[in-house]
Amino acid sequence: MRETPYTLWSSRCLVVGYGRCGKVLGRRLAALGADVTATARSPSDLTWIRADGLNSLATADVPARAGEFDIIFNTVPAPVFGRNALAAVKDPREKLIVDLASTPGVDLDAAREFGMKAFHALSLPGKVAPKTAAQIIAHVVGRMMEEFLIAPEHPKI
Repeated sequence: MRETPYTLWSSRCLVVGYGRCGKVLGRRLAALGADVTATARSPSDLTWIRADGLNSLATADVPARAGEFDIIFNTVPAPVFGRNALAAVKDPREKLIVDLASTPGVDLDAAREFGMKAFHALSLPGKVAPKTAAQIIAHVVGRMMEEFLIAPEHPKI
């Protein structure tokens, strides 16, 4: 929110990709009052997006519709926002793009050339809340170890 002159409340947010990160992010943004649209490639995933109470959009339609949103969060580790798609965005200086994917899906140089605030935000939990991130990772690893030891196809130690 510190990157925009407005709050998330009633902001039009686009979450590109409805995998693990996209699902959690979309639900949290909606809980904060954002008007959230999430994207997916498959019809069944688009149905799940709507079932979660969010607006849905086919990922293939993102380049043509990106300008409709105030804040764009990319979670897809593939080129989604190239120079041509970014050039079509109206009022680029009013947009914020946050690329959360491990491999950039946004041409960040082109976005900045067009006047957009854009950045690649890797490892945010560890950077902004390292203690909490470590606790969550420790919990998940512990659960994974329990499942491995309890699973019938693996001998107990």
